[in-house]
Amino acid sequence: MKNSLLFVALGMLFLVTLAYAEESDVSLGKIIVTPARYAQAAALAPSYVKVVTAQDIATSGAMTLPGLLSQKAGVHVYSKGSDKNTMVDIGGYNDAAVSNVLVLLNGRRLNPSDSSGPDLAGVPLDSIERIEVIRGGSSVLYGDNAVGGVVNIITHQGRPGVSGDVSVEAGSYGRRKETAQVTSGNKAVTVYVFGGYQETNGYRANNQYQAGDGQVRINGKGAPLLSLGLEAGWHDDHYGLPSGLRGMAQVMSLGRRGTRTPEDYGDTRDRY
Repeated sequence: MKNSLLFVALGMLFLVTLAYAEESDVSLGKIIVTPARYAQAAALAPSYVKVVTAQDIATSGAMTLPGLLSQKAGVHVYSKGSDKNTMVDIGGYNDAAVSNVLVLLNGRRLNPSDSSGPDLAGVPLDSIERIEVIRGGSSVLYGDNAVGGVVNIITHQGRPGVSGDVSVEAGSYGRRKETAQVTSGNKAVTVYVFGGYQETNGYRANNQYQAGDGQVRINGKGAPLLSLGLEAGWHDDHYGLPSGLRGMAQVMSLGRRGTRTPEDYGDTRDRY
């Protein structure tokens, strides 16, 4: 009888302990979405993932997305004069990196079909919440361009309540940047709006760059297992094409900041 009472007491103590454990807060650790295309704990991910957090972005001092990737993401970034033609290399593909590294924006492919490489200048740094980088082949899940790895850029979402901020920057060579962000919502629906403009004259002649960006993200939860999202954005830019100088003779005649093509330029218009 005494043994029975002891077992009952131990059983009740176990149930009380279990109930207390179920009610207590449990930290799930870092949550990532890129390796399996749905949210999961980093410890359960099938691939190694490098996460560049919001705090990393804030403390990096980087002014552009390529600058941030080269500092914090652990990848090689090659620039051919401007952010418009910057390559991200994972795995040592060098010039072939544009075809072997997939760059995503909230899961949407940025790599164009003509193998010219993604336009990293079209992603404002101020709109980024975090970046997830997968090293190694991911073509089974993502298809073309994911041989060397995947870079998934995740932008901010709205939060309950109303908040916003405005930023103005200025720097050398006529650099100027203005951004504005607003977030609003409740437990059911959140809205995030971003707008920005930047320009610079560049170091060289005909090296100017002007760009405008806008983003809207709307997220809603209709049920515990149902969520809906709408995202739209635009990017316009105009930039000079100064070309390279051929040999010391042109450097001496035109100067290091000179150009052989003072009238060449390019434009980009992107909508999604």
